[in-house]
Amino acid sequence: MKGLIIPAEFVANWNNAKPCHYCKGICEKMYKNTGFEPMCRPCAEENVKDNPDYLKGTDFVTDARFKCLAKACNATGLVFKEFVIGSCCYKAFLKATEEYPTTKIEKDVYRVLTVAKGFFNASIGRQQDTLGKMLQQK
Repeated sequence: MKGLIIPAEFVANWNNAKPCHYCKGICEKMYKNTGFEPMCRPCAEENVKDNPDYLKGTDFVTDARFKCLAKACNATGLVFKEFVIGSCCYKAFLKATEEYPTTKIEKDVYRVLTVAKGFFNASIGRQQDTLGKMLQQK
């Protein structure tokens, strides 16, 4: 199967979404069609594309919310893209890089921004320390 399919164990809140009838996971784009069981787009393409009613179905973006991929923090409200890039914590980011390599560009951007944020915070910390020392000397 192609596409990024998230196992149901990582779903914190299904909202209006339901797990795929075939893989039991959830994808960013789900497929719905009256008379069909809920399914993700990759499973629909693989399992029901020969059904004459297949073309009557539509895609919708899931509104499910997800938990931390690494199970390392208490995040439970992640949207699909936040989950896939591991935006909730560093351990999730590392795990996402392993699990979902197709999002490498987003992860590279996230990594650069994370490093820049670290430098910025360190710089602010040094400036605060220097200012504190200057005020103590007066």
